[in-house]
Amino acid sequence: MVARLYQQFLSAAKMDLDAARVLNNNNGAAALFHLQQSYEKSIKSFHIFNSIEIHGLSSDDAYSKATKYSHKVDESITELLVEITEIEKIRLEKVVNNDPKYNQARNNSILQMDQFITEIKNLPQKLQLDNKLMTHIQNFGSYVESIHTAHSGPNQESITSSPDFIYFSFISLAFSLYPCVYKLESISRYPLKEFQYKNLELLANQDRACVLIIELVSMLIDIIDREFKRFGKT
Repeated sequence: MVARLYQQFLSAAKMDLDAARVLNNNNGAAALFHLQQSYEKSIKSFHIFNSIEIHGLSSDDAYSKATKYSHKVDESITELLVEITEIEKIRLEKVVNNDPKYNQARNNSILQMDQFITEIKNLPQKLQLDNKLMTHIQNFGSYVESIHTAHSGPNQESITSSPDFIYFSFISLAFSLYPCVYKLESISRYPLKEFQYKNLELLANQDRACVLIIELVSMLIDIIDREFKRFGKT
């Protein structure tokens, strides 16, 4: 059977994740570049999945919609996450159920999605990473460690494995990973003036941070994979 378009995007994300694993022992900056790519393709795979399977777009239209966004995380990811959330809201709003408890839970989920949309739109302004990129990269390891701790442990694992929580697990992890991969498509590839041309050197010794981001991106891919399987699309 020919893989669906979103499966192909997720396969590409897995290829970048594998490349990061191989490169991490020899070139931390290059590994981080591939992790940024894996993150971006994972988000786009889920966006395409939602566009096709929930919103009812054709593969060509879903592809055009997803790929109109830049490959740069700072320019595309928040808009993609907002669109994914809006599509998920539409899906929930269409569900008909006579159980009052279910409807209350559904309405609470929709309200939470509205809050997510506001938070996602405000994320770049809230973080203001452009104004403190040097400090962010200098403290990169400790920041990544804190994000990894927040998304680890048996309680988190039980939540991410529950079908009812797949969307919320996805959006929470994608949201948290955003600063970890912010502008890595350039910071990890070229000596940049704003870093006094030392950015590659700063990233070269981030083996531990790379390992943790590899685990986090792998978790994100697993969540998406489970959603594809839940719909019987793998």
